[in-house]
Amino acid sequence: MNNLIPILVAFPLAAGFILALLPGKWLKSADSIALVASSIVFLMAAALYGYEGIYEIGGWSSPVGINLHIDSFGWLMLIAVSFVGLSVMLFSINYMKTYTSRNRYYVLFFMMTAGINGTLLAGDIFNRFVYVELAAIASYVLVGFGCGAKELTAALKYAVLGAAASAVSLFGIAFLYALYGTVDMALLGEVISGLETVYPFSPLHLAAGLAITGFVFKAAAFPLHIWQPDALSAAPAPVSAIVSGALISSTGIYALLRTVNTVFSGALRLGPAVAAIGLFSVAAGTLTASGTKEYKRKISYYSISQVGYILLGFGFAWHLIYSESSAAAVFLAGSGAIFHLLNYAVFTPLIFLKSGAAEYPEKRDRDFPGVSYAGILSLAGVPPFAGFISKAMIIAACFISGTYSGFAAGVIASAAAVYTLISLTRSNIINFRIKRKKARNISGRIPLLMKIPIWSLSALCILLWLLFIPVLRERIIEPARLSIMPQVRAGVEGSLR
Repeated sequence: MNNLIPILVAFPLAAGFILALLPGKWLKSADSIALVASSIVFLMAAALYGYEGIYEIGGWSSPVGINLHIDSFGWLMLIAVSFVGLSVMLFSINYMKTYTSRNRYYVLFFMMTAGINGTLLAGDIFNRFVYVELAAIASYVLVGFGCGAKELTAALKYAVLGAAASAVSLFGIAFLYALYGTVDMALLGEVISGLETVYPFSPLHLAAGLAITGFVFKAAAFPLHIWQPDALSAAPAPVSAIVSGALISSTGIYALLRTVNTVFSGALRLGPAVAAIGLFSVAAGTLTASGTKEYKRKISYYSISQVGYILLGFGFAWHLIYSESSAAAVFLAGSGAIFHLLNYAVFTPLIFLKSGAAEYPEKRDRDFPGVSYAGILSLAGVPPFAGFISKAMIIAACFISGTYSGFAAGVIASAAAVYTLISLTRSNIINFRIKRKKARNISGRIPLLMKIPIWSLSALCILLWLLFIPVLRERIIEPARLSIMPQVRAGVEGSLR
């Protein structure tokens, strides 16, 4: 089983290399190879369910060698993003026929997949940075894949800002290496946790701020979110789906959380900072979406607010752990954040795939029953969709924490949730009525391979609430929560049983 860990990175790269060598006339073969390769990646990720281990590349131990590490949070994210990748690939086979050079699209897709998987598995902060950049470079090109003025402008903005944020992060990583002589995250965490006193604005604070800047950018969190609405609204629908559901979830949110917890939590109390970034993202995403009429752009802004809820939950849970606050609040904030991260990885790609299906090649919403609106309803927090449960858990944690900051955060998060619910359900009902009228006189059907991902992701938006059932929660959500918040094992875990 341990040998599957490096294959999850190597296999997508090999698939992309093979597809790059195929002549353009073999497009049908490229479609089949891409679909089979995506299926294999998902099956390998699923096979790692419940597995925890370290793979030392070449047999060299850290800090000399490079290692890949997987734990409960890692395999949960691997399964989620690989399923999203398979769904997007199914959708892309027919959708990307309207674009040229489909085989190049597949090459970039698998390059991004390799980078995403490497980000989730990397055991040192420098190689995590390398994998993040591998995925990001592929995403820069994919955003501009349509080669129109809007796409190229968005891709250029994304690439320039991304390069600047990456340069800042690389400088922070180099600073950490200069200070402590290693980039292995576990060793860095041990060394930093051994520091007796860390003063404000110390070299460690500076290195931490620089190192996580790139991850905040990739997460599209406030104040480094400005690239995201342009990129997601301009890109082809499958690209918007994979960037929102897989790239942002892994190279942004996961990388930020893992770096903050593993490397810096022993000496720095960054929970309030992460929670503040999350709360500002909630407010900024919700307020800017209110003045936006373009559908994909509005969804892009609302997805920023959903990232904010995730960071708010994690940051608030870390803060409560160190303040010895309510165990129930820690549980609700941490578990709710992981739950909402999974929901985010499902409902955002669903919404963008649905928007692409509505434009292929004309609007044919009659091909989809009301279940295709599950993504919007889950994002908006409509019961009984899973997005409602996870968002409610985070907000409830804020209110029961017994702190003034928690109460204030709960009020803001609740107001944003209510406004999102009213705004999205109202606008979506209006759009649905308009599109139904336009669709009556349109002939033709959407291909089955484009319907399957939408149906399956729609079902997940409803069925993911099952993870809140104690039996499933203890096997899936709780191990992931404890792996990203190891400080609660001794103090809080026992009181929650």
